[in-house]
Amino acid sequence: MELEDLDPITGGEMMCLHCQVVFHIPGGYRTRTELQKIKIYAGLPVAIRKFPIFYWNHPVVHELDEQGITQIIIQYGLWGFCQRCHHQFSPAVLMNLPQTRGEIVDYRSLSSEEMMEMKALRTGSCPYCSHRILLVIISDVPHYVISASENISHRWEEG
Repeated sequence: MELEDLDPITGGEMMCLHCQVVFHIPGGYRTRTELQKIKIYAGLPVAIRKFPIFYWNHPVVHELDEQGITQIIIQYGLWGFCQRCHHQFSPAVLMNLPQTRGEIVDYRSLSSEEMMEMKALRTGSCPYCSHRILLVIISDVPHYVISASENISHRWEEG
């Protein structure tokens, strides 16, 4: 991946053509922001049925929850891809996947594609190829991303 292809804040994702592993590269590699702290994260295989347990027990999610900024993980910090077809799932769907089949999901805030993803993932499979394993990346949210997010949300509140 060329540095010019990285978004300066959110970075970018790429897949190794040899091993099919998906990586997230932070935008700080392009801007040289907090460079000594930045890591490249690789996708970890997680069974779709086990994903909510994995997500809610992840230390990054706990830390964001303590800061009251869990929603920022939708904008930066959570990526999920089907291990077989590499479809990228909506972070909003992934973070709101219920832990049990009986939990009620409010589909009104989801797009039609997100509704399809949610319904399929609740059954434990990819809606496109029926595979049952996700490649998941959950990463720390760099300070420069939190600052950019706060600035954007502040502008929305004023308008």
